[in-house]
Amino acid sequence: MKNFQWDRLAGIYRITIGCIFAALFYYLYLVASQLQIDYFDSFVNFLNARAVGLRNGALYFWKPGPVWPLILSPVFFIESFFPSTGLAFTASHFVAVSFYGLLVFIFYKHLRLFFNTEISLTGTLLFSLNPSLIHYAPFGKEDIPATFLTALTFYLYLKSSSQRTLKNYWWVCLGITSSMAARYNLIPLLFAVIGSYEIFEKWMALASKKKSWADILNDLPRKFIFFAGLPLLLFFLIPVLLFPYLGISSVLNAPQKFINYLLLQYKFNSTPEPASLAYVFMLRACTWPILLLSAVGIVRGVLEKERRFLFYGLWLAIFFLYQTYLIGPKEVRYLFPLFPAFYFFVSLGAKTAWDLLHQKLNLPGITLKRAAVLGAMLLVMTILPLKKTVAVCTNFLNQVYPPDSLNNVSL
Repeated sequence: MKNFQWDRLAGIYRITIGCIFAALFYYLYLVASQLQIDYFDSFVNFLNARAVGLRNGALYFWKPGPVWPLILSPVFFIESFFPSTGLAFTASHFVAVSFYGLLVFIFYKHLRLFFNTEISLTGTLLFSLNPSLIHYAPFGKEDIPATFLTALTFYLYLKSSSQRTLKNYWWVCLGITSSMAARYNLIPLLFAVIGSYEIFEKWMALASKKKSWADILNDLPRKFIFFAGLPLLLFFLIPVLLFPYLGISSVLNAPQKFINYLLLQYKFNSTPEPASLAYVFMLRACTWPILLLSAVGIVRGVLEKERRFLFYGLWLAIFFLYQTYLIGPKEVRYLFPLFPAFYFFVSLGAKTAWDLLHQKLNLPGITLKRAAVLGAMLLVMTILPLKKTVAVCTNFLNQVYPPDSLNNVSL
């Protein structure tokens, strides 16, 4: 059997995946340039972005978090010099696709903390082909930007765990603040994941005698300040600066007005819907081969009992349980912030499947047979998600969606 050089095969694989990413983003930017409709919530974000860009508090609406409108506000300010051009509408969709690209990139960075390049690219490809993410990618809603900020925050946190510098702690602090201000329902989840992981990590360190109580207590005040106290302070500083700028509140009254907005958001999300919808969304958005791989990855994570798996397990479990049982409205987009953790275990499952195949088939070296097995495994993993992704992309070809189209894009 003819042997292939690993570098050559790996290079071909990387180029192939790179071409898929290039084609996907080219198509999404093309969609963004021609998109003529959007969701109601997107227009609320656009309205707030215009309010900030034009400094017109009369346009500001309480419902969305301020971060995404703040990001979009420069394009609405620029559009004020070119009225009636629709510049901001199109530019906002370009920015939205760019944040989808940032989300894919930061997920790849997560995987590179633990896996080699090929496994990381495979997991990132499966993640990027999620049909629900692709459907929402060009729209002006805040869900994908909030998911990116959440994934970025947790990436910075994991980096800070190994590199405990003041600079890294500040980056985590800013990440937590921006994530909370992007989607309000993320507020308790960020603290729950980081707090529970800190507790488990300290307990394991004490049990293994790697750390003493003195070491833990010495580091506790700084972590509490940067991972809880300062983020909350900066979170409330945003309305203190923003509301007087817009003329909708004084500096002193801004915190109370902001709290009223948060209470309105809580009441808005209190209407219950069946918890079973979350399970249906996961199945339809991720497909059964992906769910099977994630189950394999979770089992391996539990059996190996490694700390790296613990963090992603807490991320997945806490976010899913909260969005399923504690939040009233059920939409697939509410599950986006747990997708990076979910696809981490999908990637671990893919690596496990490959390791088992390699062991059972006894494939030494990089042979044509081994390459064929790898290709067949990738085909099985991607054929159904790819089919649904193509269906979603095909929907974008319509200038105006048919009324029932949203029922056909994994929602």
